[in-house]
Amino acid sequence: MLNMTKLHFIEGDTDSAYWAISGKQVKKVYYGGQWVNQQEYEDNLHQGFKYVIKDQQFYDSNAKYFFPTIQGDKFDEKKLLGLVFENEGDEMYALASKNYYIHTFKRNQLTDVIKLKGVNLKQNNINKQDVIDNLDNGKITQGTNMRLGQINDQLQEGDVSKQYHMSKLLNTKNALTGIQNKMVVLKNSQSCLPFIMGLTSECYIDCQ
Repeated sequence: MLNMTKLHFIEGDTDSAYWAISGKQVKKVYYGGQWVNQQEYEDNLHQGFKYVIKDQQFYDSNAKYFFPTIQGDKFDEKKLLGLVFENEGDEMYALASKNYYIHTFKRNQLTDVIKLKGVNLKQNNINKQDVIDNLDNGKITQGTNMRLGQINDQLQEGDVSKQYHMSKLLNTKNALTGIQNKMVVLKNSQSCLPFIMGLTSECYIDCQ
């Protein structure tokens, strides 16, 4: 139904997947320092699968079983094996599932969106260039999460109630780092083990 030579899988999760689609291209045109075809450019980003369909008749007959047919109906969007467009944009870099940068629409405007699992982006200044630097040269970017915690003091002699005070807790972690996606395949060609630098399949017990 779709020309898979024009689709490239970027990253996915249990209930989502991001694909790069090589469909119709509209280049940005500038005149006198002004972007003159902005509306045409942005409208083209909503093309979906329109320009990569191989069998239009088959697509038209079966799309209703997968795509929502009632605009704004959340129940219709969640049909079994259904598909709905969550984000559409013109640029994306993915390090792993739930760790990516995308230039997409928010409130009808193209804007930079970064998702980093476990990192509070409101408290950390992490941008597109940090993601690119990690891909290009392995630069590690750290992030710090801050939260407030309530701690109570132990009751002392003569106290009638516990005393509480607020404490600021800081947790520093690697926000952008390399990811290892290799596996060690054992001799039976069926069992796999996590890749550890310096270890080969011979380092593990023979699995028959």
